[in-house]
Amino acid sequence: MKIKLLIILLLCALLTDNSLGQQKPFPLKIGLIADPQYAYQDTKGIRYYSNSLSKLYAATTAINTAQVNFTVMVGDPVDAGTKDLIPTLKMSRRAQSIGL
Repeated sequence: MKIKLLIILLLCALLTDNSLGQQKPFPLKIGLIADPQYAYQDTKGIRYYSNSLSKLYAATTAINTAQVNFTVMVGDPVDAGTKDLIPTLKMSRRAQSIGL
């Protein structure tokens, strides 16, 4: 009987007191950068390739301010080929949560 009472009291304590039985939820913050498409070339129509680095700078600043846990870049970091990849990667590394 004493064991049952002890188990019931222990369960009640664990279920009612968050500090004993549960950890506080950990908020997961994810940074998302979508399709920068940087290229060292002139604007064509509505494509402002050279603006991508300044927008990437603004995105990494916002990501760092928000203190996200990790960052994902979806889409193409550059428009064509790898010749423009280095400036894009350097700017992306500004995000403290990105692993490049």
